[in-house]
Amino acid sequence: RFVDFLRTRIDGIRHFESESPASFLAKLKHASQLDGRTLRFAYDRLQSLMKTLEIVDADEYFGLQLVTDFGTLVGTYSRGFA
Repeated sequence: RFVDFLRTRIDGIRHFESESPASFLAKLKHASQLDGRTLRFAYDRLQSLMKTLEIVDADEYFGLQLVTDFGTLVGTYSRGFA
């Protein structure tokens, strides 16, 4: 659901748009019923899954790792980084 939300956000943007993490999370929750607490552990869950599946070549999944890193950051720092 998170990847689908990102895809629709990216496809729908015609110009640069800046928003706060809280605003992004509110839109995410409205569109996909995911909240920050769910995203906060996305990176840990992916790492655990990759270890369980014994995936050695993590470079093939770099894009997925970037998405989970982004989700983890947004879920953890909902007030921003200032």
